[in-house]
Amino acid sequence: MHGMAPAAPLESLLDQPVPDLTLPSTIGPFGFRRFAGVRPLVLFFYLRNGTPG
Repeated sequence: MHGMAPAAPLESLLDQPVPDLTLPSTIGPFGFRRFAGVRPLVLFFYLRNGTPG
């Protein structure tokens, strides 16, 4: 990919603060900072079946 900065190694993302994001969920808004320092948080993205990418 010409002209793009190389992606950071995944290891460099470990133990970094989570940006102050709020996302919609089925039980209401979910704020990442609400869990800061309380418990481990795993963030997983799943592409919808049948979509390109």
